[in-house]
Amino acid sequence: AARRTPLHMDAGIKEAISRYVESDHYGDAEKDGRAAALQKVIASLAEGKVQLLDLVLHLEPALNDTANPQGRRHAIQLLADCLRDPAAESRLNFKHVETFVVFFCSKLCDWQCVEGSTTGLTAILRRHAPQLRTLKASDGNPIVTDIARTLFKGVHTPSHTQHVRKCILDFAHLLLTEWREEVSLLGASLGEGIAVSIEEERDPRNLLTSFALAKLLLQDCEQECVSDETLNTLFESLVSYFPITFTPPKNDKHGITGEDLKVGLSAALASTPRMATLVVPFMLDSAKDITVGDNDLAIKDALAMVGFCMERYGAETARKHLSDVFSTARDQLCRTTTPCPAEFGTAVRRVLAAALSDVPAGLTPHWLSREIEPTLKTLAKEAIRGRSSLAGDGAKRLVVAAAEAHPVLLQTVWANTIPPMLGAGDAGGTQAPKALPIEALQLVLDLAHASEVPSTASGAKRYLLTTKQLKPALAGAAAALLTLEPAPPGSGSPKAVAAEDDAVTPEKTFALAVELVGLLCEMVGEDASADAFQLLRLLQLLPPPAEAAAVAA
Repeated sequence: AARRTPLHMDAGIKEAISRYVESDHYGDAEKDGRAAALQKVIASLAEGKVQLLDLVLHLEPALNDTANPQGRRHAIQLLADCLRDPAAESRLNFKHVETFVVFFCSKLCDWQCVEGSTTGLTAILRRHAPQLRTLKASDGNPIVTDIARTLFKGVHTPSHTQHVRKCILDFAHLLLTEWREEVSLLGASLGEGIAVSIEEERDPRNLLTSFALAKLLLQDCEQECVSDETLNTLFESLVSYFPITFTPPKNDKHGITGEDLKVGLSAALASTPRMATLVVPFMLDSAKDITVGDNDLAIKDALAMVGFCMERYGAETARKHLSDVFSTARDQLCRTTTPCPAEFGTAVRRVLAAALSDVPAGLTPHWLSREIEPTLKTLAKEAIRGRSSLAGDGAKRLVVAAAEAHPVLLQTVWANTIPPMLGAGDAGGTQAPKALPIEALQLVLDLAHASEVPSTASGAKRYLLTTKQLKPALAGAAAALLTLEPAPPGSGSPKAVAAEDDAVTPEKTFALAVELVGLLCEMVGEDASADAFQLLRLLQLLPPPAEAAAVAA
């Protein structure tokens, strides 16, 4: 093609270009001077006094000056800044767009020009997408595919400064979000390129983008784009940041918190079920690893990650890893000590709920009967014994977690705890009902709460357990209450007394029994709870009807 003859440039435009390109200091005054020079060039473009291609020709000596890296950097940055500024009103046709794409791609191999090249390419992809989507590379693929190939092949992101790395990562994010179909044509090279780009990143601003890139790649791109080897590389890169302990510096201007980073990392690790075989063992080891010591935060984060990932991976994947999670939790809660027992219980509940998320209420899948129910029956026996058993507290946490996870597990746990505690006698017969063991009152209360269904729009409460199932428990709770001494006057409400601390006292035990009887009365209804309700009234824990009516009035 014939070489373009540039329009005449007046001295003012040339001076502005020279001031921008030849600047070699980064003080505030110098930055202000470059900004003013840029605005003058942009104004000239907007007024038609000069064209973008004229700038390229004028800047050619600076762009090719191997002895002046700073000049090359500023020259290509000037072109990129003009392209991305809407005020420049660059009206580029198909040929212009192709020319600039080829030009910027050719400069990606120049370390000094990477920032300007990625900035310029970003501007073209965002502002000239219609023209760009019609252009093909020499191999017949979309030209954007070639852009991505050149980027990942020619730029080693970790070797650049933070700001330049941010430009590269943002550009890669743009490719994955708005040009996914085109860049996916790279196949495994796409995953390899992203994996290299995010490795060894330490800046919080760039980490957020890196985590988002990993999520987009694993979640939205074809599996062929991420080989098993690349998947392992990505996993190793991501978990190198775990646990995240970042605290923003004082007077931080970026507003990035440790929680932001945790959310980003979790989303990346949970983005594909393919990660499960790597994530689950790592996090379970982190939750029990003796090297963690008493680092409660690391254990809590590991268990939260297990629950979060299983919920995202789906029921099928959760079932594959359920035994490992349950076994680890049982070891930590029933056979040793852990500083985070509540978090282990929560993790088990979340994983069980995820594994059963596609199971309708009332249906017991065969794998549950084979893999989980036998263990639950054993744990139920330990839970009934309460603190009299070394495994009692841990077993209680696990059976309650299971009961909260799914209705079918609630039925299993209830059937294996309440009847054994009450014996084989008929609570509705002539014999006096057997009292619930005092050490099991909290367990029964937690299971009763697990039966509660969130209120509907009408406000009516519903329960997963039937009156027939609940009545024996109510009779046993009332019988247990009769064996206890009332709380002394002025000791506070039953719930408040029970929740003050973990120490077991007669007052707290009595308050716990009262709370349980009251809840079960509410659950079975007025007709089926008259005796227990009268017991509460006789203990002066409820006001007499006349006083209640006066208070209500």
